[in-house]
Amino acid sequence: MGQSCLLLLCETWYASLYRSQFYITFKPTPHLDKKHTVFGKLVGGDDVLDTLEKLPRKEGTERPVKPVKITEVVMYVPISF
Repeated sequence: MGQSCLLLLCETWYASLYRSQFYITFKPTPHLDKKHTVFGKLVGGDDVLDTLEKLPRKEGTERPVKPVKITEVVMYVPISF
């Protein structure tokens, strides 16, 4: 995944529970190649991504200190494929 601003889906099984996690990449992430599904790309809202990227993170991780909730998403679907 040699691009930034991609939306990824990670599906996992944990203790007989199916979980989905979503990731937004801030920079190229080649270590995720062929591991997760890419299903979108940021086409607007760069200011929101910049704000997310600057949030304080838990030490030694890429996770924010406090949970982040995305409350609104606008999806654009191309007319031709």
